[in-house]
Formats: sequence, C-alpha cells, structure tokens
Amino acid sequence: MAIDRRKLIQAAAAFGGTGLLSPALAAIGDDGFYVSGCRQADGSFAAVLLDARGRDLAVLPVETRLHDTAYSRSLNRAVIFARRPGTLAFVIDLANRRLERTVVAPVGRHFYGHGVFSTDGRILYATENDFASGAGVIGLYDSTDGYRRIGEFPSGGVGPHELLLHPDGRSLIVANGGIRTSPDTGREKLDRDTMASSLTRIELAHGTITESVALPKELQLLSLRHLTVDATGAVWFGAQWEGDASETPPIVGRDQPGSSLSTLRLPEPLARLSQNYVGSLACDARGDLVATSCPKGGRIIVWEARTGKIAGVVALEDGCGVAPAGKRGFAMSSGGGSLIGWSLDGSSPLASGGSRRSWDNHLRKVIL
Repeated sequence: MAIDRRKLIQAAAAFGGTGLLSPALAAIGDDGFYVSGCRQADGSFAAVLLDARGRDLAVLPVETRLHDTAYSRSLNRAVIFARRPGTLAFVIDLANRRLERTVVAPVGRHFYGHGVFSTDGRILYATENDFASGAGVIGLYDSTDGYRRIGEFPSGGVGPHELLLHPDGRSLIVANGGIRTSPDTGREKLDRDTMASSLTRIELAHGTITESVALPKELQLLSLRHLTVDATGAVWFGAQWEGDASETPPIVGRDQPGSSLSTLRLPEPLARLSQNYVGSLACDARGDLVATSCPKGGRIIVWEARTGKIAGVVALEDGCGVAPAGKRGFAMSSGGGSLIGWSLDGSSPLASGGSRRSWDNHLRKVIL
C-alpha cells in the first residue's frame, strides 16, 4: 500500500503533528537486542536475532511461519511460536545464538502464536485451542523437563491470543479474541455471529479465573488480540473489527486498576486509515508511551499512557512489529523488510534486510 502523504498530514493536524517521521535523525541505540520471525527472499522462514541497530546477530532457519516470542531473562532463553494454527514452538539459546529444541503442541491442540514465562522461568504458558470443544486453554510447559507439557487450564473464552504475566507475577491477563478456528479450515473464522471477546485474569496458583471483562453489546464484533501493560498497571489492548468495514469502532482501549474498561477513539481520517485492525502493542521502557500498530493502514500510532492522547504517528507500509528502544522510543518493523527507530523527536532507519526479507507481526526485545 502506497503511503498517502496528504492524508497523513491531515491526520497529523488533528492532534498537533508531533513525532512524525524524520529520516535525518540518528538511530536509537541501547544495550538490548531483538527477536523476530521473517520470511526470507527464497520463501523460507527463520527466527532472527538483531542488535539494537537492526543488524543480524543470528539467522535461525525453521520450517514454518512465525508469530511472537516469549522471553525469560533468568533462563536466557526465548521461545518463538508458529503462527496460528501452528503446532510448533522453537526454543532459542540466546547466549549461544542457536535453536535448542522444538516444542510440539499435543494432539487436539494448536498454538495461537503467543506465550509467556513465569517469573522464575520454570513454566511456559501458551495460548491454545481445544479443537473438539472450541474452548480456549492455557497450556503449561516445564522448561526444567525439556518443555514437557504438564497441564492446562481454561482461558475463560474462545480464541485466546496474547497473554501477559501481570506485574504481580501471580496472575495472567489473557485476551480472548472470541473467534473459533480449526486446523481443518486453517485461519477461517467459524463463529462471527456468536463471537464474544473478553479480557480475563487468571490466578496461577490454581488456574482459576478471578476476573473477566466483556465488551458491551455494540462492540460484540470487536476481537481483542494484543496486550501491553503501562507504568500504572493499566492493561492496554488492541483489537480487530469483524463487522461492517464502513464503520470505525474504537480499536484501542485499556482496563485500569479500580476502574472499568474504556476505549480510545482515533480522530478522522486516522480512524479510516487504520482499517479497523491493530496488529501489535508495546510500551516504552518507562511505561509512559504505548505504540499500537495498524499494518493494514500503514500506520503506527503512539499514545501517552497517562492521558490517552496521541503523541505521534509513523507512516510505515505494513508496519506491525513494535518493541521498546532506548529510554523513550520504539523499534518498529514491517512486512516490507523495513526496520526503524522512533522517539518523540522523530524517526530514522535502522539496518535492514530490505526487500530480502519480510518481517512477521511481532518484534520482541530481550536483555541479557
């Protein structure tokens, strides 16, 4: 999709035009590095480790398209999941920059592309689909025993997608997208007429659901998919609209401690440009800024976490992956192969595989 500069300027004018693309600025650098999946120029797939300026540290070939990465600093391991409805996940030894093992979902289950480690790194939690019932489950894998699957508990809905470890370390937050799928029909959505999306909080000690927040009836066709938590503990979500494409419902919102779920509306024409689709979320290192990517519209929107106001917009064709960079910035990736660094002062290209590769939806920062 070509970037419409006139529409971008109009959209920027609606909220002051701060944080727009500025190629002349220096790249953002820090001591972390990144993990992402990609499709190579020859059509093969790989997990790639990148330094803070976007340069390859390791390219690890795999047999399937990838989605998102779980990271444990205590283990110095990352696990990158196949795109739904995939059944594979790959454990990466970050110190030695190599694939250590492959984790296979059990018969009757597939991964939804996301997972998270417990605080001590022992348990990997993964969002999964129970084929027979269509119910969402959270699979538990023991990293101390070769990632053997040791159990599961309900996600509290259908189609669980991203999950987060709550800052308390004792519970999970799960985005149940509400859409049933089956490996027999691939990514076809089977239950639009009855879909019901929700956020659930699950206590890890017993696998019990302690809170479930559903969307209002008028937003029944909004599928909650991706999450991040800001410095105040508010859970931000990005959604995908399954209703009439001519409508512009809110696709970003937050669930604040001690308050009810609220949504944030985009100004016109930015709401139209977003095409009702958020592909990824991330907070900056301080938790003060939240980046929400809209790859179908070629826009990444950055919000002030405290006020809910828009702090900046980046025009990036098929831009989807976002991850913290520096103290108050983000690294951003696109399906076209671009990698850029963004801060409140502007943006600049990082090193990139360019047209040689297509980045998958998510970019995960890791710190050794």
